This record gives sequence, structure tokens and C-alpha cells, in this order.
Amino acid sequence: MPSLDLTQFPLFDPLAQLDFGPDTCPTDLTDGYNCRAFVDDGTGIAFIFRYGVDGAEISLIFHDAVLLESAGRFVAGATLDSLQRCRFTVESKLLEAYGGRQFYQIDFVEEDFSLTLAATAVTAQLDEASE
Repeated sequence: MPSLDLTQFPLFDPLAQLDFGPDTCPTDLTDGYNCRAFVDDGTGIAFIFRYGVDGAEISLIFHDAVLLESAGRFVAGATLDSLQRCRFTVESKLLEAYGGRQFYQIDFVEEDFSLTLAATAVTAQLDEASE
């Protein structure tokens, strides 16, 4: 299962494509992928995206995550609008990181669902569809 470390992608630069290596094509999570699950297990937050009905799955995993803000509500099958590393106000200061965690903004098209969270690391894992 190929994996990518996305923790330090450029600030305010929406994550456009994931490139899992020479045996795969670059992947755009905003094109053809739907978020089928949003999991908060208390130690991390994961979004599981699937291409089409039975295509490849990509999990975005926010490690040691803390949910800071949310709006709207999650709807299974939601389409990612954007994911970016951002700044967040902590103790009246606008910061890029705090307590060993980076800040991330995630927006979905449906229901105006969005989250701002802080995480120590972000990884993407590809589980290719079985032939």
C-alpha cells in the first residue's frame, strides 16, 4: 500500500495532486473521488475517498489530530473542494504551527462542510482497486 507524507506541503497552496510513484498516475481527489467515510477515533482523523463505486481508495490520515473548528455536516459521498495547510489564531497570535502540530483547512462541496484541524503529521495511503 503506497503512502505519502503530506505534513509539510506548501502553506496556502491547495493540495492539487497526489503522486504515489512510478506505477501510478497522479491523483486529484477533487476529480471522481468521493469521501465515503470520516473517522475520528480520538487519536487521529481520517477521510476515506473512493474513486467511483468500486475503484481505488485513498485515505488521508491526520495523526494526533485535534479538531479546531467545523461548519456544516459530513455527508457520505461528499466531494473534496480543497485541502490546504493554513494559519490559525492561538492565544491572539496567527500561527502556522503550535505544540508540534500544523494547521489544515478542509472544505467539501456538499452541505458547505468544512473543518480546521491541527495534526502532527498527515499521510495519504493508496489502496488500489482489485482487478
